[in-house]
Amino acid sequence: MQILQKADVQLWPLALFHLDGRPNWNIWNRYLAGLQIFAPDRKSELFPENIVNGKRVRRAPEHICAIFNFLVDLLNPLSHDYIGKWEIYTYQSAVLAMGELMH
Repeated sequence: MQILQKADVQLWPLALFHLDGRPNWNIWNRYLAGLQIFAPDRKSELFPENIVNGKRVRRAPEHICAIFNFLVDLLNPLSHDYIGKWEIYTYQSAVLAMGELMH
């Protein structure tokens, strides 16, 4: 809950987080790429400002969105009770991708 209390709505919309304060990486992925994200009622879009002059705009450069998408796909099983053993190449890929994001 601490992150929800500290999050600046102007900087990071609360819709990007779970109720317990953890980031929702799938929503972040769509948010950064400027993709449609529907409200829970499925009738309205959460971020209509992603559309400028009738076109969707990214909130991050394309290569950053691609790396973030890769990380979300790679790490998603861990948040769903993954019991298998990770191979060394999985760790290396994740570390290299995170390093590229920080570069």
